[in-house]
Amino acid sequence: MSAHADWVLSDYATTAADSLSAADIYGLQVFKNPASTASVTAGTGSAVFKATYASDGTEGYTANVGLLHALTPDWAEHDLTGITGVTFEYKNSAKITDALAFSFGSAAYSDAIAKAGTVFENAITGTAALASGTTWKTASLGILDFAPPKWWTPSADFPEKADVLKAVKNVQFAPKTLYSGTGTQNGKTCEKCVGPDMTAITLEIRNVTLQGVNKINWPNPTNIGCEPTTEFTKVDDFADGNTNNLLGGYWYTFTDSGNPAVAADLADKSKGSSKAEMAVDASGSISMTASLNKTYGTWHDYAGWASLGMGFAGDGTLNAESAKLTAISFIIMGANIDKTVEAINFKATMSGVHDTALHQVALPVPDMSVEGGRMACIRPEDLKQASYTAAAHKVPFDATKMTKLAWEAKIADQKSKTINTAAASILISDVRLHGSALMLAGTRDRKAKVTGFSVRAGEGVLSLSGYQGIQGFDVVTLDGKKVTSFAPAATVALSLPRGSYFLVGKREGASLTKSFTIVR
Repeated sequence: MSAHADWVLSDYATTAADSLSAADIYGLQVFKNPASTASVTAGTGSAVFKATYASDGTEGYTANVGLLHALTPDWAEHDLTGITGVTFEYKNSAKITDALAFSFGSAAYSDAIAKAGTVFENAITGTAALASGTTWKTASLGILDFAPPKWWTPSADFPEKADVLKAVKNVQFAPKTLYSGTGTQNGKTCEKCVGPDMTAITLEIRNVTLQGVNKINWPNPTNIGCEPTTEFTKVDDFADGNTNNLLGGYWYTFTDSGNPAVAADLADKSKGSSKAEMAVDASGSISMTASLNKTYGTWHDYAGWASLGMGFAGDGTLNAESAKLTAISFIIMGANIDKTVEAINFKATMSGVHDTALHQVALPVPDMSVEGGRMACIRPEDLKQASYTAAAHKVPFDATKMTKLAWEAKIADQKSKTINTAAASILISDVRLHGSALMLAGTRDRKAKVTGFSVRAGEGVLSLSGYQGIQGFDVVTLDGKKVTSFAPAATVALSLPRGSYFLVGKREGASLTKSFTIVR
């Protein structure tokens, strides 16, 4: 069960002084007919919608204005199955003469239905509720009371309410006016259908709350695919106390940190100055402690992230048994995670898929921030590419092409420069691949022991000792990219940029990893 079950859309803490910035920061947009005007701003705790009303000539019932509020600024679809109601506070500068209608924008509606406004809605009516004033009023709308307009007969393609709620992009506020004049509608005369009796309004809203749902839901909460009777391949239980995993790869951290030697990083919106440290506990876990920072030279929208990752042997894939994968499971616990980090993003890298198009799923922080953590059971169908992924890069998830796994902590906000830093610590244990016990057969059946070695970095030289039995070394960056390889020797000339690296010693498929730092 979720730690909480209400989703407040925004606290409107960042000032958006005009409609363009309100759309960018909050996903707020206005709609209006050609003769009317509308704008929206936000900040200091509320969103402010302003409009003037006018009919389009003599065409009836055309003075329609309103505010669209995306659930998230990227206008992504969200499944609101289980929502029980909506509450919000509002105040209006002028009396609303008809009703204040609230509805959901959903991908389940056809374009024709959405443009006509013949959707499931819940209208606020009554003298006190619609009266003008400077005092905040509270609206409470039960989901069972949402219905299509009474004057309209639903068409054959009108969706069920359950289908609408599965694909919600936004909510809508529409202060509706009555009319006083005679006009026409579809070529026929209509009474009291033009000449709106509302001329202008300022509608202010705050604390828009979707009740009974979270912004992020825990995936596969009943752990389908991870049943006790399902065979599994153990990835790591961390009992050996080192950074090698049972798949033949190793654990590492990587962050958004820009490279001072790369001038282009200063303009890269994904580069920040985040840091992360990793520790293995032989009692059965690995942890990452991260300090997230979205600034590298200047504040960058998409920065503020750090990841704990692991690769398979030689960055390769598993064997054909991986086609039987039913789920990837692990225990995850969050500790000291700031509220600006809303989720830990679990990602699976596939060969041939760009880093910006990885398959992933979000794990909400509140659900894992409990004593002992929570088991995650991630099925292949739970791993999806982000909504912004270009069509040319969209591919179905294929476990046989999987090469790496990662757990990413990231500051969720990408708009407010006042949100710059955050702390996040996670602990991972008992990582498994479910569906077959033989996913290592022919690649690496068990971890072989490797003689320990020591490494010391000097001026352009690595000094090694205790490397007997090791066949070769790889130098690897913290994000898992191989820099170079060399044969064992007491000293090796090596020129590397300043930073931290892993030195991976290999023997007969086994490996041992040590870290070292270049400080010059």
